[in-house]
Amino acid sequence: MKNIIIIVALLLIGTILSTVGFVNARLSEKKTQETLKRIESVNSFLKEMLVSTNPYQKGIHDIKMIDVLNNAAKKIDISFKNHPADKAEIYYILGETYFGLGDYDKALSSTKKSMEIRRQILGENHEKTLHSQHNLGLVYWALGNFKHAKSVYTDVIKKRRKTLGATHLNTLTSLNNLGLIYFSLGDRDKAEKAFFEVAEKKRAVLGMNNPETLTSYHNLGVVFSRQGKLKKAEETLRNAMEWREKVLGYDHPETLISKSKLAEIIMTRNRLAEAEKMFRDILKMQKKRMGKN
Repeated sequence: MKNIIIIVALLLIGTILSTVGFVNARLSEKKTQETLKRIESVNSFLKEMLVSTNPYQKGIHDIKMIDVLNNAAKKIDISFKNHPADKAEIYYILGETYFGLGDYDKALSSTKKSMEIRRQILGENHEKTLHSQHNLGLVYWALGNFKHAKSVYTDVIKKRRKTLGATHLNTLTSLNNLGLIYFSLGDRDKAEKAFFEVAEKKRAVLGMNNPETLTSYHNLGVVFSRQGKLKKAEETLRNAMEWREKVLGYDHPETLISKSKLAEIIMTRNRLAEAEKMFRDILKMQKKRMGKN
């Protein structure tokens, strides 16, 4: 049971590090102290939450991670009544964690609250507000509410292009998710356009040897295949696979995913012997990886 408490702590504290960020050395001393105080306040709340659900202190031996989160959610409004920025941070963290646990309804509620508070105190164009709004779109997608998700991401992309620029990675992440939503809605042309823009701009910003760039090209190849553009799909996926071999290794799971998809397309194009060889190679490498583990 101690492992559960440790896992929850890592999930939540780790999220704080990624969302609160490090204090900029150029901030004024007053601003630095305010930021540190906020971080300490959020950390203290999470520590208190974990202790309050410690099964060894309470004699409970069947506590679940979701119970820890539910217990925290009940206390947020009271604990941070006069500290809206901290309240928004906690709701943001809970939303991400609920999402990771697959409780999308509670993720929706927490993420909405985070976004609404941040809009009130920071403004609708502030990047933290857009972080919450971006996550809201992802929750809507997970719930199958693609129209709401599309509306959310269209708005986020418009604002991020204005405040961050069209090539900023946050902008491209939102555009990638919009492509996924178009794909889910069956609009392959718009999905292709979105994925193509993401892939090209990531190549320009990150380089072709970055795993994120290669994932974007893989996704583009999949969209081509769904559209029946098999020649383009083969060229794009082969390129993604070959770069993944160089960057990640021949037996890396992502490399094998690209190779498997490429083999499917080659089989569809009636080059059966070539496809069979690729599938045999994939199987061989998978067995090799399993042996290592």
